Amino acid sequence: CKSCHSIGGGDTVGPDLAGLSKRRKADWVVKFINYPDGMINGDPEEPGYEKPDKLAKKIYDLYKPTIMTEFPIDKKKVEAIFVYIDSLKKQPKGKILKIK
Repeated sequence: CKSCHSIGGGDTVGPDLAGLSKRRKADWVVKFINYPDGMINGDPEEPGYEKPDKLAKKIYDLYKPTIMTEFPIDKKKVEAIFVYIDSLKKQPKGKILKIK
């Protein structure tokens, strides 16, 4: 994650991940990481991604033109990442704070 994200250091290529567990549900993060382009633009041929996700589109609009690379990940791994990020006790910085 750290090649494109910080934890409490503000924006890089993508948003600061500090506080992610308080901003997003694990299921949403799993879906986004597995197929970011589908979340942002929609994919009528892929179940669960038929329509663009409004929140994903708002986040992309803040950080474009880069779309995150797809990574296969499951909910258990995302929840473990949440625990790690939360253990650092950092506060998010940057443009991601504009999204509610």
